Amino acid sequence: MLISETHWIWDSWVADDGDAYHLFYLQAPRSLGDAGRRHLNATVGHAVSTDLVSWEVLPEALGPTPGSWDDLSIWTGSTVLGDDGVWRMFYTATSTRGYGVRDQRVGLAESDDLVTWRKIGTSPLLVADPRWYQTLPEDVTASETWRDPQVFRDPDGDGWHMLVTARAREGDLRHRGVVGHAWSADLDAWEVRPPLSAPAVVWRNSLRLVMGSLRRFLVIRGHYRRFRPGEQRKRGQTPRPTFRFERHGGSEGSDPALAWNAMRLRLIAPYENDCDNDRLLPVPS
Repeated sequence: MLISETHWIWDSWVADDGDAYHLFYLQAPRSLGDAGRRHLNATVGHAVSTDLVSWEVLPEALGPTPGSWDDLSIWTGSTVLGDDGVWRMFYTATSTRGYGVRDQRVGLAESDDLVTWRKIGTSPLLVADPRWYQTLPEDVTASETWRDPQVFRDPDGDGWHMLVTARAREGDLRHRGVVGHAWSADLDAWEVRPPLSAPAVVWRNSLRLVMGSLRRFLVIRGHYRRFRPGEQRKRGQTPRPTFRFERHGGSEGSDPALAWNAMRLRLIAPYENDCDNDRLLPVPS
């Protein structure tokens, strides 16, 4: 277990280099006093382990760059290894241009060893496309909900997919949560595509992608909450509702309105978490 006396620690993701597990996580100094201030003071911490139990804390992996588009705070992302042997971290960032947490855009950093990172480019890698996603009325280049990029290889070899926490551009503000989508052939140039889900019943959602295999996906969406001491991560991070998607292979339970048509995925069933017994249960219709 990783515990810090000096920093708050929350969202995290892991990269496995074959010799060790690299844990990346959001952190902010407890000296801020008010935990609510951590979001505008977040950086990406880094720790390494060979057994997922004992962790060695390494220097900070990623932080804001003064004078750049990501000069306020760095938020949740994901890390993948490209075909060229280069590690890539896709991250959320905010800036000091005046919108605070309402200015969420996606950036890219690269590394050869998962320890030293170099940011790529001087502008965001990906911003919300106003054709499909909600942006700020005063600035279509900014969005209050365009974060948590989760990148993974297409199971059939058709490039790479990025899932993003997003909102639809229209509808009841409390019911706009969608799974945003982008595609890339090479991890460097990205094309924003329409959302992969219909607007959900939550107005603000977090997104995690868990791949049990190349054919099965679990997307977790809903309000984020902090973990209680001793609580297992997989229990604490699964809010309600959770949707399980699976590759096309039959017709049972298919819902065209929520199907991931771009990836030939379909909704099997909405699920909720049974924390006491550590399992997912179908939500009664």
